Amino acid sequence: MVGSSSWMQFVYISYLMRSFGPVTHRREKALIDECVGALTRTYVDQYDAMDAGTRLAAMKLLASYRDPRTEPALRMALERFARQPLTDVRELDVRWAVRAVAEQPVPSLGEPLLEAFLELRASTQLDGRFCRDFQDATQRVASPSWAGTLRGLLAAPIVLPTSQNDTEGIDAYRHQLFWQTTAAQVLGGLRDSGAVEPLLRVLLDPTKGDVASPALLALVRIGRPAVTPTLELLEGHNAALEQFRRERVRAVIHPDPSPAQASVVPAASLVLGAIGRAEALPAFLRALEAETNESIRAQISSDMAKLPKSAEALAAFERVCERTSLEALIPPGMAAAALLAETAARFYDPSLVPRLLTQIRRVRVGDPGDVEARRHELLGTAIKLAEPNQLDAVRPAVKKHGSLVEKHMFALAEEELRTCGSDVSCHVRQALLPENHDKKGVPRDQGLSHGGHPRLRRDRARTRPPGRCRNQLRRALCHRPSDRRPGAKGLGRDFRNAGCRHRPSRSLAGSLHSRLGQAAHRCALPALGQGR
Repeated sequence: MVGSSSWMQFVYISYLMRSFGPVTHRREKALIDECVGALTRTYVDQYDAMDAGTRLAAMKLLASYRDPRTEPALRMALERFARQPLTDVRELDVRWAVRAVAEQPVPSLGEPLLEAFLELRASTQLDGRFCRDFQDATQRVASPSWAGTLRGLLAAPIVLPTSQNDTEGIDAYRHQLFWQTTAAQVLGGLRDSGAVEPLLRVLLDPTKGDVASPALLALVRIGRPAVTPTLELLEGHNAALEQFRRERVRAVIHPDPSPAQASVVPAASLVLGAIGRAEALPAFLRALEAETNESIRAQISSDMAKLPKSAEALAAFERVCERTSLEALIPPGMAAAALLAETAARFYDPSLVPRLLTQIRRVRVGDPGDVEARRHELLGTAIKLAEPNQLDAVRPAVKKHGSLVEKHMFALAEEELRTCGSDVSCHVRQALLPENHDKKGVPRDQGLSHGGHPRLRRDRARTRPPGRCRNQLRRALCHRPSDRRPGAKGLGRDFRNAGCRHRPSRSLAGSLHSRLGQAAHRCALPALGQGR
């Protein structure tokens, strides 16, 4: 009888046996095997007879087995959730079923999982507890047969709430945000080429800004199939998407939008730059020549710098810098000159240093705070790109216009360049030395984030670099490599032997990109794998 003491003791003993780790004894394995079958049959046959608390306890135990034989019980939990909304916290057995599906994917549970996902309401107090569990499970069990349904989810409009008191509007917004974010993630994982246009529509819709990042990442994961449609969009050969953008801007932003507001070029260049394939460069160059809005030109140049380095791209970037005024702004208010100054470091080309110093002298008109901020941005990039023989030209600008941050940054750069010069292996060792870490084990940020001298830690005991740290430094060394350098194996060995406890800060990663990029010319490290 369900609920009897003998049945509960059986469950309890089985739970204890499972909780103590892998079962190796033959008799214990036999008991576990019997428990799996008995619990599964009981959960399925007596689902309506059991109270919510007993169902929850049984599903927790079944989920802990990670056994394909529990599939009927997991299916039952998913199907019942799809038909009946939750009313009690004790009915969260579906949460454990979803976790079991994520950790032990069973292909036959794909359709029940999708049906349950479509019925999930992210705004309710109960359903909202396991939205992340559903996201993990759908990505693990995703099937190409889901693609049509998920594309339909991306086509649904997202209506922004009118106010904080608009409860219904907020709930509807949260539902759509959850569904469309998860749909974009799953479609990217499936690498569904048919999802390219729906994902581009997400990027072009002003109301779907919160879904834009997952949609962009999905397009990057789809890769080459997304390049051709996006190139057509960049060059104005996709009238349907251009009309869609104009209609959405009219409905949301302004009934009579300006050409810059209705332009599809920024979204297309963003996607192509993130994908980073070299065949997009000719389209970027043509778009720069055809574009008349200087703010959009600056955005295109910034995205073009993410492509593999080339002389044509550098020359086009310099022309854009010459044609861009200091007053140009990029929505929602970023200075175009600041974006170009930040972008210049991505070319890893010291020949840009004289131009940057010239622009520092040109920045005179405008609000004093804005003028000072732009000078600091240009000066920071010049320090990153400068070679040893250019330090004498940069030093006067640092003394005249630099704050404590730029002065400290220049002192560190000067010391390192005099020590290492163009020796890439030396730069890596300097970045990973324990004394270049603060007391928390975080690498010294080269003065990019704050002024003053960071506290140094002399303890050399460091663990092996974690994966994230290795990946960031590998990208700094091998950013889309174009050739192999003679000392690559030795450099890879030095890097593996070095240690750091935490991943580098963003500022240190940027400094490494510049220092090592100009010294190694984007070298390739076979031991660490190549960049894209």
